[in-house]
Order: sequence, then structure tokens, then C-alpha cells
Amino acid sequence: MSATIDTGLFTSYFGEGFKGGQCPSISVPGRTFPVKQHFLNDLLDAMHQQHPPSSMAALSRHEQTNKYIQREMSVTAIGPPPPHQATRPSAVSKQYDSDDEEEEEEEEVDDSELDYAESILDQARSVSRMPRDEILDAEIPAYLIAMTVSHIVKTSSPNEAILCFLSGWEDMQEVNRQLLNTGPLGVNYNDTSKFRIHMLHSTLPSISQQEVFEPLPDPGMRKIILATNIAETSITIQDVVHVVDSAKVKETNYDPTKRMTTLLPTWISASSVKQRAGRAGRVQEGQYYCMMSLQRRELLDAFSVPEMLRSDLQEICLHIKSVDSSTKIASVLAAAIQPPDQHSVSDALTQLTSLGALDKNENLTPLGRVLATLPVEPSFGRCLILSCVVRCLDPVLTLCASLGTKDVFVSPMTKKEQADRSKMKWAKDLNSDHLAMMNAYNAWYDVLTQASTRMERTGERGDPARASFNFTDENFLSRQALENVKRAKTQLLGLLEKAGVVPTMTYQMLQQQGSSFEMGPAEYNKNSNCIPLLRAMICAGVFPNISYKTSKKIHRTRHDNTCIVHPGSVNSMRGERMLFPDQVPEPGSLYAFSTKVRTGETQIFLRNTTRLDPIAVLLFAGENDVDVVGSNQLVVDGWWRFNGSERTIRTLLSLRALMTDGFEKMFLILDHKSRNNHLQQGRKYYSQQHHQAKNDTENNEYNDSHRSTPSPLLGYYGVGLDLGPSGGLDDGMDMEGLLSQVLESGKDWLDQPAMVQLVEAVVELLQNSDEEMMAGHHHYHHQHQYQGYTSHTPSYHASSSYNGG
Repeated sequence: MSATIDTGLFTSYFGEGFKGGQCPSISVPGRTFPVKQHFLNDLLDAMHQQHPPSSMAALSRHEQTNKYIQREMSVTAIGPPPPHQATRPSAVSKQYDSDDEEEEEEEEVDDSELDYAESILDQARSVSRMPRDEILDAEIPAYLIAMTVSHIVKTSSPNEAILCFLSGWEDMQEVNRQLLNTGPLGVNYNDTSKFRIHMLHSTLPSISQQEVFEPLPDPGMRKIILATNIAETSITIQDVVHVVDSAKVKETNYDPTKRMTTLLPTWISASSVKQRAGRAGRVQEGQYYCMMSLQRRELLDAFSVPEMLRSDLQEICLHIKSVDSSTKIASVLAAAIQPPDQHSVSDALTQLTSLGALDKNENLTPLGRVLATLPVEPSFGRCLILSCVVRCLDPVLTLCASLGTKDVFVSPMTKKEQADRSKMKWAKDLNSDHLAMMNAYNAWYDVLTQASTRMERTGERGDPARASFNFTDENFLSRQALENVKRAKTQLLGLLEKAGVVPTMTYQMLQQQGSSFEMGPAEYNKNSNCIPLLRAMICAGVFPNISYKTSKKIHRTRHDNTCIVHPGSVNSMRGERMLFPDQVPEPGSLYAFSTKVRTGETQIFLRNTTRLDPIAVLLFAGENDVDVVGSNQLVVDGWWRFNGSERTIRTLLSLRALMTDGFEKMFLILDHKSRNNHLQQGRKYYSQQHHQAKNDTENNEYNDSHRSTPSPLLGYYGVGLDLGPSGGLDDGMDMEGLLSQVLESGKDWLDQPAMVQLVEAVVELLQNSDEEMMAGHHHYHHQHQYQGYTSHTPSYHASSSYNGG
């Protein structure tokens, strides 16, 4: 974002009652030095005048760069040329083509740079089907930027640092490669006695980024910084005199129709041009070189699009309702200074209703009131509360705490292979980025705890900090990100205690817990080491973000037929080969993913993935996302099918209904506890609610066949599994009886024996099903019909062990 504010927008918004409809404003200018701006037109002329044709020949031969220049020079006041319109030759081509035969020394152009540029266009066209304007906007002229850096090196003092603004990590790597491998204008950037190239990116270790602020050991050395827009407003590098601007920025845009975030390079705004140019004039006069034409400069938007217009609105809708319960959310957002699209608001409300946070009249539900107090996405907030019910609180705290910070895994450019292998060791045989992160965090926290214990015993100062530094450095982890997760876990646990979800930890409880790294009471972490249950919790947190694997490389989601797991994931094709060299998971496997991102460079990526058991999806899918087809098939989220025997389908539906009803009643109790009402006072209300729910449930088509003839509880969800002792339940108790015991129990809602028994049953079912999944006993079939057309839809068949066979 730019630090330059649209003053007129705000003065007009608050201008009611003022003369001319504008409220007064005060402008306090900062101290800046003059910066001379060079756009592409002037830059090319200057390079032609100051460098011999032999040195410039490589630029004229670089096909992708010439196409880029041609397009920029063809931009007019009414916009870029249409797709069919021929563009005139670039100034570079016209001026240098005639000199090609006379050049004294020919410079090599690496074919890989052409591959890089072509891959951007080809993959975007074929896979992402981006509009032509978006394809062209995604292009970064890496070689032209490298040439510009060399032009500055040849024409300025070596103690003047150069800051290059690029749109992302891939572009930073490509420009760095161009500098080191091609040496534009004959400059040798591999000479470390003359040049230091630094990277500024959020995924890099903090210590490596701090080096950019340190003075160079020799005044004859040149500092070159490749950065994203992190350097636009957040930092000031004192010795920067020259700014080279790609004029691009990667902006996130949320598409509610496809539930997908796009992350595409796009042209910056006019305010960002001003802000980036200003980076060169912070401490002395500077120079600004922009990779756009003057004509393009006139077409830029004045300011960037606000984040609220580009984001999923679920959180903001929830918070609006918690502050003003009587006003419609759409009305509140319509009064914003720049209101979001109505369709985006409607989609957010639909998602919150499906989640159970809002009712059909847009009122906050008991769950919604609790979710509004948690600083995480609503779906993960619900997942966090469910983790208390199923007793795996600490790992889900870690999961939710990690959402608001950068990745705990770092990947230095020069040690990428080592970093990837280090991440894989945390994944082991888990097939999960989420679980790999949890493992890494727990190991780091254990090191920190042990070091603190040693310091208490020996009195040695600084031992925990030193141990943390050594561990994160050796394991390619971000110490800052891990510290942020630790702080966020403490904050989330405090909010859960305040809401009455978990009891406040007393001194006695802390003493009993000892040196355990798990947060929260011990009884709330009884199942924290149950991997199948953690997979189910991840599914609950990200749903409906589910994909299935159609080939070794390709995944499909509900809205996109062709997606690829991000290369940084342990479930990418490369990651799976590293984890399972002998047995890569077969097509048909289900995966949860945190985000689906379309970039300008490649295809649609699935980030942060976890392999799932289909039963976990069935049991923890959204409230209204499971439909029955016939007697032996379920459809989840309108597109994924689960096949099984009639008994298996009936049993799983019964268990799902039981869980859903039980959780709803828990949320009611929780809501009243958080409002400081006594459980005894609310019991009559819960009983009334239960009788109404019972009547409603009896009309539910899922359970018609067996509601009329109650059977022992274990007969419904046992599915041939040995569930062990009844845990205090009567063998003849039906589902309504179970719910009644849950509601009428005088104990704390998480200690009720009925709910405990239910959770134990779910855990054992998931464990057995997970073993089947990892053994490869779930099958995938092609060419199933749904919604009127043929598609490659996964169809899982319950193993014979599920049916008692």
C-alpha cells in the first residue's frame, strides 16, 4: 500500500454541514529532497546516448524485452492497443538493429531467461485463462531492469545504493539471475569486492534482511537491494540514491464466486509512483527510473484499491453484527467511505450462515457471539471451539495462532534444497503442511523450555535466546514467526477462558501440568496426539477448501478442474517424492488446503495442504453441505461423493446428526456461560430447545428409517468397531436419550459423560479410517455423473472393515 492518502475522499466523506461539502484538513509536509524521474521513453534515449551500440546489442536481441518495450511505446491516452492491433517496432529495435553486423563483441543471451518470460504467458493463457490485459500486466521486464541497474552503475558513484522494486520473490530471483549470469553492459556482479546484492522479502530470515541497513566495509562497494513493496512505506535505507521501479505490485483479490484469492502483478497507482520515487530522496537528491512509458503514467489510477474491496468480508461482517445487532450488515457496509460490492457482502453472509454463526434472519447465533471475540477467521474460530469439545486444544491453538503471522519455515535463496529437506523432516509421514508446522513449533518450544529450565538451575544468562537462535538457524525456521505464534496462542487461550470455553488455569493446575508444552488444562488435550483427529480439525477449519488428486500433479476443486499443490508444500509432486520415494499417494486422495491462489506467473496453486480421510470430511463438513442420494451415496458440498453400504451410510449420517445437534447445544450452553448466566437457570431453556430439536429431527429424512425403532446407541455409530466400555451410558439409550443426558447433566459441559463417549467413538472411528487411508484402501473411480454433466468426480468406497466385515 502507499502512504499517500486520498485527502479529497476523506474531506468529502466528512464534509456534510461544511461549506462546499468539504471538511477542513491540515497538511504537514515531510522533509524530502528533489528526485528526478526517468520514465521508459527517456531511459531508453539516455542508454542509447551513453553506451556504445556493441554494449546495447544484447537488449535489441532480447525478444521478450523488445515485445515489452513495443507494448509500452504503443500505449496511448485512450489505453493500450487492442489484442489484434499490430504494434510498431520499439525505439530500441529501430536504433540498434542496423548496428548488429558491426558489433565488435557479441554478448550471450541465456535461453533460460526466455523460458522464464514465455512460461509466464503460456501457462497463464493455457491454465489460468487470464484476460489478455492481465497476462501482459503480469509480465516483469527482468532483463530491462538488470540493464537499467548496469546503466546506473556505469554513470554514478559506487557509494550510491540502488533499490529495485519488484512484485514478488520469483521476480527478485530472476533479476538477480540476470545480474549474475548475463552481466549487462559488461558489469561483473559476481565481484563481491565491488557489489553486494541484498533481498528484502517477508519469507527470508530476519538476520539476512538486517544486513541491508549495515554500512559496507569499503566505500568503493555498491549496494543493490531487490525488494517488494515492503520497502515502499515500512523502511528507509539511508544510502539509497537510485530507485529502479518495475511499476508492478502483487495485490490480493478475493473472488467470492470461486472462493479463490488471486495474487497477480498489476500496475501500481500514481500515489505509489510518488511514494516509491520518494525513497530515493530521503537523505539527499535522488534518481527514479520507472519501467513504464509516460503515456502509461497518465493512465494510472490515482490511488490503490482499498483492501476491504479486495478481501473476504466474513470477519468484518461478524464484527459489525456484534457491535450493532439490529442493523443489517449490508446497510452498514453501504455507508463505508468506499463500500464493497453487494455480491461480496451477500457471499460473506451466506458463508457465515452455513458456518452457523448467523441465523437465517442475520442474527448472531450463540456460536457467532463467541466467534466475534476471536481474532481469527470465523471457520478457524469454530474449529478452535470444537477442539475444546474433542479435547485437542493445544495443536489447534498452534494452528490458529499461525494464521496471522508469516510462515515459520524460511528458504534462503542459496540454501533452498537444504531448507526444503529440513521442512520435510517435520512432515515425516504425515502428508500435512499444517502438522509439519505444529511439529516444528513444538520442537522449538521444547528447546526453549529446556533452556529456560537450565538457566533457572545454573543462573546462566541468555541461554534460552541463544538456544532458540541456534535451533531456528539449524532448522531453517523463523524465530520471529515462532515467537509470534507463541504470543498469539497465549492471547487466544485467554479469550477462550474469558468466554467460558475453558476454565482459567489455576496455580494448582499449572503445577500439576509441570513442564508440558501443551497450553490449557490437561483434560482438554487428552486427544492432542491423535493425528486423525487433528486432520479432521484442519478439515473443519478450512472447509469447503477440499481438493482431490486426479493425477500425479493435478488436483481438482469444486470450482477449478486444474490446480497444482504449491511447490513449497510437502504434498507437492516434489515433496511427495522426497517423503515417499517408494510409494507416492495415488490419484483419488483428498486434501484440505488453506488458500487457493492464482498468480500471474503460473497456475492455480493450493497452499498449505493436508491429506484427509473421507470420513473426516463427511463428519466435519459444513452444517448444510451433505445430501443423500439413494440409499448408498452421500454428496458433500454439492460435488464430492461417498459410496458405501446402506448400513454404513445410515450410521455415518446418524453420527453426523448426533455431533451436529450436540455441538449446537454446547454452543447454547457456552453462550449463556459467557453471559454470566448460571447453568441451572438455563437448563429449562435447554430442555425446551431439546424437545423442539427432537421433533424437528424426527422429520429429518436422514434418520426416518431408524428413529421409529430405537436401538442401542452403539448400534448406530459402532460400524463394527470395538468401542470398549460404555463409559456410564445405558446400553439401550437412543440418540434422543444421549442428547437428553448431555443437556440435563449437572456437570461442566465438557465433562459430561455422554459427550465424552461420543468423542471417544469419533476418535476411534477416525483412527481406524485413517489407517485404511494411509494403507491405500480407498479407491477412486472416473466418469461419474452429477449436476447434469460428466466429470471426473472422486468416489470413495468404505472398506469392508467399516461394515464389520
